[in-house]
Formats: sequence, structure tokens, C-alpha cells
Amino acid sequence: MALETDVDGTYHLRTLNTIRSNFKPVTLQGDLLAISDDVARTTIWDWRAGTSAILEHRSDDSAVWVASHSLSCWSLLTKPKQHSNCIQVVFAYESILVIRARFIHLFPEPKLRKTPQIYTPIARHSFGWIDGVSVTPTQRLIDSDYPSLSILIRGESDNPWSSGLHSLDLFTLRPNPSYRSTSPDAYDVETTPVPYIFPPTLMTQVHAVRGPLRCRDVILGRCGTAVWIQPRDRAVVGLLSNDGFPAQAIYAASGHESLVAAAFPGPLAASDFVDVDTTATITRSRTLFTNHLNNWTSLDYDEELGRIALCSSFGRVLILEL
Repeated sequence: MALETDVDGTYHLRTLNTIRSNFKPVTLQGDLLAISDDVARTTIWDWRAGTSAILEHRSDDSAVWVASHSLSCWSLLTKPKQHSNCIQVVFAYESILVIRARFIHLFPEPKLRKTPQIYTPIARHSFGWIDGVSVTPTQRLIDSDYPSLSILIRGESDNPWSSGLHSLDLFTLRPNPSYRSTSPDAYDVETTPVPYIFPPTLMTQVHAVRGPLRCRDVILGRCGTAVWIQPRDRAVVGLLSNDGFPAQAIYAASGHESLVAAAFPGPLAASDFVDVDTTATITRSRTLFTNHLNNWTSLDYDEELGRIALCSSFGRVLILEL
């Protein structure tokens, strides 16, 4: 839809195009719209030209092993077609990066046609199950014609069996110095070059805590600043202590959820850059605001304007300015 102004100065929305699909919209960039299902397929659609392409990975990527307790025995069962919802689609350099709850897949830049062609990944990687991820192009780390991609990951943070020790990890996909452009018409999954080096490189980490959250999003800006919501503190150990006693009987949970910010490697934290062959550094974070009601449900961040929007379960929107 487009926002237009009438002759009397009033505004109204005008429908530009309509697409019928049970896929959810993920990314809109110019005339290109990325829509996706919760299993394995993403469609790139040029809404103005009416052309499209299909990006699809193997559906068995979303099957995971889980432990099931029956009587007194533990057995491993396969959970069929576990949902792997699409979190983000990034139009990268001559490629498209699709980020899901368990895998990231890099696809070649597709040729959009009236009858869509199906493309399969030219590279992939798994961070395990994650609660939140944010991918953004950042400043070039090596001599290249295009920027690297920074990937901020929040792993599963609400696992009561795990230790309270937790971190948010920043990875980078570096440009491939040997990459040479090819025509989309020459696509071949076996021979198509990859514009980024896989797997992603761990650059730095920031300490966090585990706990339940309604909003698990993390947002990373192009300058390397990031914001996220941190849960209330809970026991340092998992659900069971080393002696087998419930941790809650030993350590009392306290505190409130809070808004946290950090400056990762980038223009505002140049000293945090590390070489690809060294151990990742630890980045410091800072609490900006505390929510005593513990009811935040959504988060948005405009790095350029320095504004953060938080919405609660009551429908109240709070806007903070840095």
C-alpha cells in the first residue's frame, strides 16, 4: 500500500497490489517482497512486475531429536517437521540469506520469472535452536567491494535444565576474496560460487542471563550497536543443582526484566575488533531501563535516530531516546 495526500491535505492508503498466499511477509525492499512458510520455503516476489522465484532447502533440516520419558526408560524420538519459522530475510550481495530458528541458508541471487524457478542453498550453517537473531551489513573488515554481514545470536535462553550462564554471540560472514560474479541464468547448485565465507566467524560475546521472556528479539544496527530485553535473574545453576536438589530451593530468583544495550565491533567500538585466528573478545553491555511489571512483548530500535520503542502486554508503548 502507498500513503497518499488528498488535495485537502488529508492522508489515505491506496492499494498497489494484492497477493494471495498463506505465507507470512518477512522483508520488503523496494519492489521485492520476501514471504515464507514455517518449514522450508521462501518466495521472492516482485510485486510490480508480477515475477517471482522460490528458495527452498531440504525439509528434513527441520527435524530434530528430542528425549522422551516413558515409564522409567529414556528413548529418543524424531519430532516430525518441527517448525523452523523464518525470522529474517536479507538481500545480501548477489545472494539472499534466509535466517530460520535453527539454520541459516545462503541462496544465489535468483532470476525472477512469471513461472518461478526453484533455487536450493549454496551454503548453510546451524547455530542450534535460537531465541533471537539479527543480521545486518556492516563496515568492511577486509579489502572487498561489498560489506560483510554481522549476525547477532541469542541462543535458547529459557531452558530450565541449563546453567544460568549465557551469552549473546556476534558472528560475521566475511566476503569471499575469490568470489567472481556470475549470471543468474548460469545457476547450478554444484558450481555457483559463494560470495561469503562459511561458516560464520565468532567475533565477540556479551554476558547475559537465562530466563523466561515474552519478547526474545535482538536488534543489531549497522554501526554495531544492539539492544535486547534481558530476563529476570534466576538460579545460577540449572533446574537441578549438583546434589540433585531443585535449584529454586537453594537460590531465590529476584530482579526484573530490563532493556540492555551494547556496542559491538564497529565504528563505536573499534578496539573490539579481533583477528579471525584469535579467541573472541568479551563486549560489555549496559542496562538502560528496568521494567518492574515484566510484561514487554515487542521491541524496535532505530540506531540512526537513537530511539527505542517497547510495547507491553497492556498495549502501552514506551519510547526511549538515547
